[in-house]
Amino acid sequence: MKHTASNQTTRRRLPALLAASLLALAVTFPPAAFTVPIMKILELSREGALVTYSVGETGFGKAVVSKCDTCGEKIELDITPQTRLIVGGKEVSFRDYPTADQSRVTVFYLPDENRLTRIVASSLSQ
Repeated sequence: MKHTASNQTTRRRLPALLAASLLALAVTFPPAAFTVPIMKILELSREGALVTYSVGETGFGKAVVSKCDTCGEKIELDITPQTRLIVGGKEVSFRDYPTADQSRVTVFYLPDENRLTRIVASSLSQ
């Protein structure tokens, strides 16, 4: 096999061509370490909110949450069997507290699903 001038030039340039190809791939498909993480809000909370709710025997219900007695801004949230109720630091059943009327609590909810995940209260007004 004869080594012509073009073969020798190609062999000298091969490492540079490989390096350029790898760089192009790295820019096109960056590794996970160099990507910017995207944060998504999964759960929001409202401390000191006033809640009025009613839950049926099936475990489903509705809650109306507001920041204060005179606030016009209210959120209506769904209660499901997965919603947790914590009163006085202990998880209790909605069967024990099927309703609450204007109780000061902390609520946690999923804004995308409009679903209440937890109610945390020191006590509840029924």
